Amino acid sequence: MGLQGRGDERIRGYSKGMMQRLGLAQALVGEPDLVLLDEPTSAMDPLGRREIRELIAGLANDGVAVLLNSHLLSEVELTCDHVVVIDRGRVLRSGTLDEVREASLEVRITVDHVDQRVRDVLAGHGRVIAADEREVLLATDDPEAVPRLAADLIQSGAQLRALVPLQRSLEDVFIGLVGEDGA
Repeated sequence: MGLQGRGDERIRGYSKGMMQRLGLAQALVGEPDLVLLDEPTSAMDPLGRREIRELIAGLANDGVAVLLNSHLLSEVELTCDHVVVIDRGRVLRSGTLDEVREASLEVRITVDHVDQRVRDVLAGHGRVIAADEREVLLATDDPEAVPRLAADLIQSGAQLRALVPLQRSLEDVFIGLVGEDGA
């Protein structure tokens, strides 16, 4: 855990990162089948965070179930293969990391002109987040809607220039589900 040679020091002299490492060592000393980790990389530098991610991956590879609670969503993306988004005790979304991100898909659509006919087609496939005269950002909960959307736009007579599904971060998904005020 990176604490070699520190055994003669008083724990109260440890940095926050060293205290995190000590807590992890205590959690793992009995070789448990389940490890519950609350913000295990907080107070750690980038190298320490990477070491902890590698440790967690090693535990998972050894068949240890690891439950990680964290508000550092970029760390969750780098560490976890299954995600649960909870707000005020309610599960808002659950699944693999890809399933959770894809369930809140955004698509950037570029056409020759955004008119009522284009807006009518878009309304059947999701919610318009932003629009100008040539481009629309559409949110949809259905990843399968993208090919149908392209076909419907072309069939409506719109000149489709581009249709780009956007990869959203877990943080974007979280904020979309919980909202700015809930975070």
